[in-house]
Amino acid sequence: MKGVTILLLLLGFCCLVRSQKASIDGFEASQCNGQEYPSNSNFETSLISVLAKLQILTPGTQNFNRYENSPNGAVYGHAVCNYQAMATDCIACLHAAADRLLELCPRRIGGRILFGFATICYTSQKASSVNGFESFICNGQEYPSNSNFETSLNYVLAKLQLLTPGTQNFNRYENSPDGAVYGHAVCHYQSTPTDCITCLHGAADRLLEACPRRIGGQIFFGLATICYTRYEAYPFTDPSEVIS
Repeated sequence: MKGVTILLLLLGFCCLVRSQKASIDGFEASQCNGQEYPSNSNFETSLISVLAKLQILTPGTQNFNRYENSPNGAVYGHAVCNYQAMATDCIACLHAAADRLLELCPRRIGGRILFGFATICYTSQKASSVNGFESFICNGQEYPSNSNFETSLNYVLAKLQLLTPGTQNFNRYENSPDGAVYGHAVCHYQSTPTDCITCLHGAADRLLEACPRRIGGQIFFGLATICYTRYEAYPFTDPSEVIS
């Protein structure tokens, strides 16, 4: 599943949602719009129709990358599978992703999920731009401006980018010599080392931008492949050791 072209964006694309919820469970990242659709509306019917079309038609679309909308213009959707996947695997993954998205975002007018090697997004507004997929969580606490935390953080992120591509299953933990920062990085286990480096570099840059001066943060990121980076001010282990 290397070279994944996950063309969804956290801050602009189809999931232009005011996210009230973010969850990461194993290799799953999801975000839901905080607004619910009225119980007496036709939104649910339109949503089910769009998700069904995405599941059926995406595997037959070039690069497994497809947009759909409901005839009444109530729901706009986008689905992507890794372009090197088999069509049957794309169908299976999209089906599971759609079911999981509906479970995580009940009666929401927008939502998205990165599930396995597939991504599905829907919204009540038409999307006009696409970009790399990302989903992140930041610790609310900032580190002091006069501390060495930033130096330790940059050290850990640099080591993760350098050493993870040469580690078994592209799965590595690192910490700074002073014990101030602990980090973890994972690339999809079928990535190439080059794609893993590219993804982790992009993930680290985006994480620092999204979580300025925070003492903890984590990000799922899609660029060349799928990768995950996390750092904290304390030792930790992640429940999912291999992105599969």
